[in-house]
Formats: sequence, C-alpha cells, structure tokens
Amino acid sequence: MYLVRWVLWPIALLPAVWWLWQTLHAPPAALTLADGARLEWVDCWFDRPLWRPMHCGRFHTRPEASALPEQFSLPVVYIPQWFWRRAGPPVLYIAGGPGGSSWLGAEEVGFWSHWVEQTGWNGGVVLYDQRGVGLSEPALDCPEMRSVRRELLPLPLPTEETYRRVREATRACHDRLKAGGMDLHRFTTQ
Repeated sequence: MYLVRWVLWPIALLPAVWWLWQTLHAPPAALTLADGARLEWVDCWFDRPLWRPMHCGRFHTRPEASALPEQFSLPVVYIPQWFWRRAGPPVLYIAGGPGGSSWLGAEEVGFWSHWVEQTGWNGGVVLYDQRGVGLSEPALDCPEMRSVRRELLPLPLPTEETYRRVREATRACHDRLKAGGMDLHRFTTQ
C-alpha cells in the first residue's frame, strides 16, 4: 500500500501535471490575415528555460510578387506572463535604432526571461526583429561596415577621416545591395 500511495500515484500524476502546465502556457493560435500575412509558431532556435514558458514564431509579411524580396520573415518570441498574474494584454517591444535588433539570437535571448520578471507587468511580452535586422530574413548584411568598424575601433576618438571612412563603407554597402536587386525602400516599418 505504501508503494502505491507514495511512489506510483505521484509517478502516475506526472503526465497530468505536464499536460496542465502545457495547456496553461500554450502559445496563441496561428494567424493568417486576408492579405496573406501570417504568423506561425515554430520550434525555438534557442534552448528554452524549463521554468519559463517562451514561444517562438515567424511572421511572414504579405507577399508582393513584383518586389525583391517578395516576402519578409520576421522572428517572433512571445513570453507569456504566468497564468495567475495574467491580467492584461502583452506588451509589444519595438527595438530602437534605426536598424536595432531585439536581441533574439541564441546567446542573447536569455536576457528577456529575466527582464520580464523584473518589470512586474500583468501581461506578457512580444519581441520581434524588424525587417532587415537580426534574425529577420532577408537580413541586410553589411560586411563593409563591420570591417571598417574593426579597423577604427582601436583608434582615438572619431575624426573627420573616421566619418569619411564610415560614409564610404555605408555607400559601398548601399550600392552592393542595390546592384543585387534589393529594394531598400521596403525595409521600413510600413
């Protein structure tokens, strides 16, 4: 009797507890809009903490057949508030910039689970990378800028020569992306 009560019953209850936890912290439903834009939930690209529910998705913008790229895919991370504290809508975090990422990479995203705990908000947090930055696809990659920044980093405070070299690297990146057919006017928040 002891074995049944104190060993087998707790083991038998584990699946029920797991199911309840998953149900209370399930992601919202996937969504498709009339214009073709859609949100789909995917496996996270990082190791999620066991103690904190986090959901990952991709938001695909509406397709535009005549544009390059035809569609953007933006990473989304939803960190719901604990079910017993959930009393309001989630907060949408928009990174600053221009060109700011929301730190959704595997090495950076752990910051957010701790940050959500510190805010004391009644709703969860929705994070995403804007078009062209971070983990968005396509991302505007400018190796020209990285190269010039590495060169200039050990030098003294910025001078007119520093500004000139940064402008040249920026122009080279711009020209390369344009020559590749990239419509840079589409990398906006509109």
